[in-house]
Amino acid sequence: FTQLLLLLPFFFLFFVGGLFIRNTDQEYTAFRLAIFLHNTSPNASEAPFNLVPHVDNIETANSFAVTNAFCSQYSRGVFAIFGLYDKRSVHTLTSFCSALHISLITPSFPTEGESQFVLQLRPSLRGALLSLLDHYEWNRFVFLYDTDRGKL
Repeated sequence: FTQLLLLLPFFFLFFVGGLFIRNTDQEYTAFRLAIFLHNTSPNASEAPFNLVPHVDNIETANSFAVTNAFCSQYSRGVFAIFGLYDKRSVHTLTSFCSALHISLITPSFPTEGESQFVLQLRPSLRGALLSLLDHYEWNRFVFLYDTDRGKL
């Protein structure tokens, strides 16, 4: 009987959340692909556990919808949330993550200030731009960007 128990595979399941702004198909597809690749990895030492995603699509202009989606994720027992935010939802999401000790992993542009539970996948542009201005001793420059994300 003991030998039989040793042969049974043990799988650990970790629940991860996904909060995506509506019409952000690229980010949602990348999230699904990453979960799939992790869960189907042939190397058990790389992936000794499976990830179970819980995804909500949100309208960031509606703070009630953002709060409701976050609470829904929390009630499902997620360990971390992968998600996007914009200037309308950033403070709601980061304050919930800090209060409930849930990590928010995001490719969104960094916010002002530090948060212990927010992992930024994209570096801030501010330091690089200031270094460039200082290095070339420029007094003026034009910074063009195609979305609100370029607002520093």
